[in-house]
Amino acid sequence: MSGLVQTVKTEAFEMDYVHFGSGSRVLVVLPGMSLKSVLSWAEAILVSYKLLAEHFQVYLMDRRRKFPDYYSVEDMARDTVAALQALGVTKASFFGASQGGMMAQVIAAEHPEMTEKIILGSSACRTIGRSIPLFENWEKWSLAADLDSLVSNYIDVIYSPELGQKIKPTLVKLNADATPEELFRFAVMARACLNFDYAADLPKIKCPVLVLGSRLDKVFYESSILEVAERLKAAGNTPEVYLYEKYGHACYDEAPDYRARMLDFLEH
Repeated sequence: MSGLVQTVKTEAFEMDYVHFGSGSRVLVVLPGMSLKSVLSWAEAILVSYKLLAEHFQVYLMDRRRKFPDYYSVEDMARDTVAALQALGVTKASFFGASQGGMMAQVIAAEHPEMTEKIILGSSACRTIGRSIPLFENWEKWSLAADLDSLVSNYIDVIYSPELGQKIKPTLVKLNADATPEELFRFAVMARACLNFDYAADLPKIKCPVLVLGSRLDKVFYESSILEVAERLKAAGNTPEVYLYEKYGHACYDEAPDYRARMLDFLEH
């Protein structure tokens, strides 16, 4: 893993993270599910977040080390809060991608004193409909160590067809040596998505919210992404919403103006 990666220790666990950027305000990035830790690509992430790093101190947080057999999205969020508190972070905006967006919802609802704004990227408040068999298969393939099925399907549903075809050989090769621990972590994260239902708790979120996604999302689908905004509006929040007409679930990696949209929301 990159030399940029640091580790924060609490009484209960250890969590890896990367800290970069400048400014008096803090942006916490909560990544989605991945077989290999996104911190493995820390150098590329620093380049991707260069625009935001000019305005914010950015904390890119991994999940805790040593997953328990069951680890809910709520527990992931609470562990992240504990890690940030151990790092001295008392106020931040949060960008959560996919499952990270689920975590951001929990943090905003349970810790309003800590949360300035949240950006939910390709995320949902619950897993329903066509999303259910997707996560069930990811869990099944992970537990069976069926890397071919898991990695191939993951790439197909996460990325747009154009990008997916281009990067598939590289990603298959990068994940070919996935360890039993990494496969177990992925299975646990898939189960956490299946069991997540935060719809009834969305009214607790009072901070400004930006909902970003793609109409072509094959993980949570447009209807699930919009459900978050609709439920927030019904509770009196006024979320901003923008859906891309192309790209896929990982529009947060594909859309060239994505970071600019984030910055505009965070600065105004």
